[in-house]
Amino acid sequence: MPAPAQPGAPPDLSPPRAAALAVAPRHAVWLDEDGAATRLSLEAAARRVTEAARPPYVCHARAVAGRLGLRDFAALDLLELFAFARPARLALPTARGLARALGLPLPGGTEAEAATLPAGATLTVRLSRPSSVSVPR
Repeated sequence: MPAPAQPGAPPDLSPPRAAALAVAPRHAVWLDEDGAATRLSLEAAARRVTEAARPPYVCHARAVAGRLGLRDFAALDLLELFAFARPARLALPTARGLARALGLPLPGGTEAEAATLPAGATLTVRLSRPSSVSVPR
């Protein structure tokens, strides 16, 4: 259990620790909370997300669900978070598009896309605070 905040201290707005899931046309990569990546078939990834104790980070949950053959699943959708934190900013609905919009290094594959999601969550939460981080225009 986290320690209680000190009076007058700003609230902890850190995003939750969570796994991340990135999907490609024929496979998926699951990045666990400790950063270990596992390449999975789409069927195995669908089982993993439906059995997971906590929802993973994804980019564009509806598209990920469709690619996994699921109607929906519990997920921490970074595309929705970005749209909330930066409503007037455009981000293509991919991990690469989100990385570009946030000024992060562009991922070069599915494993790198999965690794981008937790970093994207942290930066997007920071962006929701005024005057905290500058983002390229």
